[in-house]
Amino acid sequence: MQSQPWTPTKDGLNRKGSLLSWLDERIRILLLAPAFLVMLLVFLYPILYTVYLSVHDWTLFTMQDPPFIGFKHILEVLSDTTFHRSLLRSAIYVCAGVGLQLVLGFTLALAVDRIRRGQGLLTTLFVFPMMVTPVVVGLMWKFIFDYNFGIFNYTLTLFGLEKMAVLNTSSTALAALIFVDTWQWKPFMFIVLLAGLRSLPTEPFEAADIDGASAWQKLRNITLPLLKSVMIVCLVMRAAGAIKVFDQIYVLTGGGPGTSTETFSILLHRKAFAEFNFGYSSALAIVLAIIVGIICWFAVRSLYSEKQGATIMRSNRNHPLLYVYVYGALVIFLFPIFWVMFTSIKTPTQAFQIPPVWFFSPSLENYREVFRTQPFSEYLINSLITTVVSTLLALVIGTLAGYSLARFRIKGQRVITFSVFFTKIFPPIVLVVPFFVLFQQLGSTDSLFSLIVSYTTFNLPFVIWLMWGFLKELPESLEEAAIIDGTTRFGAMVAGCAAACQARTCRIRHLHRHELLERISVCA
Repeated sequence: MQSQPWTPTKDGLNRKGSLLSWLDERIRILLLAPAFLVMLLVFLYPILYTVYLSVHDWTLFTMQDPPFIGFKHILEVLSDTTFHRSLLRSAIYVCAGVGLQLVLGFTLALAVDRIRRGQGLLTTLFVFPMMVTPVVVGLMWKFIFDYNFGIFNYTLTLFGLEKMAVLNTSSTALAALIFVDTWQWKPFMFIVLLAGLRSLPTEPFEAADIDGASAWQKLRNITLPLLKSVMIVCLVMRAAGAIKVFDQIYVLTGGGPGTSTETFSILLHRKAFAEFNFGYSSALAIVLAIIVGIICWFAVRSLYSEKQGATIMRSNRNHPLLYVYVYGALVIFLFPIFWVMFTSIKTPTQAFQIPPVWFFSPSLENYREVFRTQPFSEYLINSLITTVVSTLLALVIGTLAGYSLARFRIKGQRVITFSVFFTKIFPPIVLVVPFFVLFQQLGSTDSLFSLIVSYTTFNLPFVIWLMWGFLKELPESLEEAAIIDGTTRFGAMVAGCAAACQARTCRIRHLHRHELLERISVCA
């Protein structure tokens, strides 16, 4: 049967080309729409509800009919010396921790990028600390730092030094928290910067070699400026995560001794869930979001002034100290995980014995106890479903939005970019109550749907920022060549960037695998 000819539409286009032409004309809006639809639907209500709480005297005693008090809570927060001290501790915690993570992550990325053999295995091993859920990290290091039974103090005694109550001394507790945060999140900087180093062309470095530039000159004048946008993304995302970290600090010190480690999140938790002053705690969250938002606005502005660049040339000759640094760092960062696994196959008596028992008959009784007393298989299935679905949704939606921000000039793009990041920096602990109310109204509490929606929404800004940083560094010549060959912009995006983004997307999926362990630990 002969097919009917295509008939013109109202726009004067025949149907054969109308869909692709329509996509080409509106692609920048279509790519951003799913991400902003998700964030508006899920984030807008909790944020507005938090603002509502902040202007009402919402406490345990006024919950039924909270009186309107305007900006009284916000003014109290700004004049509260407790808030000032917690803000200063948070600033020290963020600046010292994130700065140290950037230095370690970047130097390790440079070193591993120059090693030819075993590169994949090294990358996987360095990422291990990030795979551990923060609560487990806190418990693990609390055991290591224990004054009586910890391996840290035992090591000090071997060198003739006195024991230290690291977590119970005001002068060392905050430094210990910074060290633990660096230990867990150094892999984030490492893997993102390593991917950035591998994603760029090598022509500028070949020209620098011809001109006789030294390795330091190439690093300072080419590599660092051209990776600046990726570094800013790393810094901003880690700063946003560090300033609202709660679980690690709560498990390790609880804000003590005294209030020496009471950061902003710990203060917010105390006001909300110990004193039940939800209005004051909501005002705290808003003040924090405003302060960090102002800082991040300048970070967003700097991203638009960056130029695409090139990457490091890999040398065939590596100094022996390079291997000493890489493998020494690997031992340091993997030892805590090894120690916990080593202790898990001991009996309870052996686990707390000092000096440690190194030679013993391994026992799996601790693992048997876990499976006997907990429905572990159910937790695992729920975690797999939630992790896989939420990660895939965040990847697809976030990659589309990141492409639109990286490739198109959109009116109000800086405002859009800032809005994406603002949803990332808002303290999740404050959004617990609004999220619960929202899902209760939808009748989806105690369901995987609510978990998938929540984790997709919280992961989405991270994916958008990360993919935007990568896509900015990709050459547009791939897409331009496809368009010259007759492909539409939509087809060029799919064909030209899919292969180039594959390695980065795999790394993002790798970054989110730690959520699987997090779901299991939360359920347990």
